[in-house]
Amino acid sequence: MLMSHVSTEYLDEDMLLASSGEDIEFAVELIDAFQVSTVESLRRFEDAVGEARWSEAALHSHSMKGSAKTMGLNEFGDYCSALETWCRDPEDALRPVSAATLQISHDNAVAALADFARRHAV
Repeated sequence: MLMSHVSTEYLDEDMLLASSGEDIEFAVELIDAFQVSTVESLRRFEDAVGEARWSEAALHSHSMKGSAKTMGLNEFGDYCSALETWCRDPEDALRPVSAATLQISHDNAVAALADFARRHAV
């Protein structure tokens, strides 16, 4: 039986490799930077939402969206995109993604990246 990697469901490896110029070492550097920056961005996003600082929340979700899409993390990027749109007019709609769902998606993305890095360790 062929085992699939966690990354295949949450990570478009071709996109990650294209973003890194097909350089595995650089891809791993991108992974490390993504992991550090998104943890902080998630915290800042939730803080901004909690205090109704909508333009700040939109900036954090926009930043996470761009990073996620560049890395090939489409599900996480799509959630961030929906949140960015919502932050621009939060009074007119319910939050499209819960904090828990966003955190789970981020955790899945990080696990997929870790799996990629582990399989390509030099």
